[in-house]
Amino acid sequence: MRMNTMKNIIEKNQHIVLELFKGRCALNPAHTAAVVHEIEMKSLRPKDWWELDNMIPLCNKCHTMVHSEGTKKWRSKLRKARESVN
Repeated sequence: MRMNTMKNIIEKNQHIVLELFKGRCALNPAHTAAVVHEIEMKSLRPKDWWELDNMIPLCNKCHTMVHSEGTKKWRSKLRKARESVN
């Protein structure tokens, strides 16, 4: 896949997931989403980590928490939150 095409797909999917969550953090809806994070790490999904079903919006606080405690630990909670809007 060409880099520009992939970048466009990623940006489009990030926009869609932000719309699905109305711009709110998936783990703490009282906060505005600051980033769109991957549920499954890129290393575990190298060929399709950018797919819409693998993206979730997080506020800065939750994003920092997920990274500090490890995405692997948070995977099931992130997946559950993501599936709540499908």
